[in-house]
Amino acid sequence: MVGSAFAQVLTHVAASVLGNLLATVLSIPIVLMVGALAFGTRSLSVIPLGVTLLVAVMPNPCTAGIQSVAHELALGEDITFRDHWQGFRRYARLAGIAWLGSVAVTAVILANLAFYAHAVGASGGILQAIAPVLFFLWLLLCIPWISLHLYVFPLLIEQEVKSIPLIYRNAFLMAMGRPAVLLVVVPLWLALLVIFSTTGVVTFIGLALSASIQQNATKKLLPTFRLVAGS
Repeated sequence: MVGSAFAQVLTHVAASVLGNLLATVLSIPIVLMVGALAFGTRSLSVIPLGVTLLVAVMPNPCTAGIQSVAHELALGEDITFRDHWQGFRRYARLAGIAWLGSVAVTAVILANLAFYAHAVGASGGILQAIAPVLFFLWLLLCIPWISLHLYVFPLLIEQEVKSIPLIYRNAFLMAMGRPAVLLVVVPLWLALLVIFSTTGVVTFIGLALSASIQQNATKKLLPTFRLVAGS
């Protein structure tokens, strides 16, 4: 999956880089929002992690073009730079709705993780006693939630029924149904995105590579699933 993604990006490097740059420019408002959060929390680590989550992992509508192109490449189709714009027009609106929902849910999960992590170090009280358990439960929720986003944008493109709840349900079924991918591909995907975000590579090629990993993983696994009717 990852090897095929690298091969597709390298064999279409011009279109990939141009599409990646376009997606990066469109994502500047999101990056500025992450920068403001980092400034407010006085933590520079928020920047690569925030960019990874909000720009690359969540179904960012600004990446609709490169996701559409990556989908075509995964199917073995020829692509041109014009396909980026067509894909953006076709999928950006639905992706934007999904992105807002994803950001809201992620914010709730991370806020609870931060709260109970802080409560573990608090002095005495019932909350300190139960905080480790509650932190662990929220962490158990966070892992599949982040992992299912490997499939969200590909399913948004692939499914005939463009229902966001259906897309997320099917993505959850795929994430939970293939634990090997959950344990191998997802950590590698996320690690590459964090490295790309930290080094700035995400600006030039990281988003395109991420999209290719997502589309290739979904293309390989989707035929092995019987998903919800209408998908």
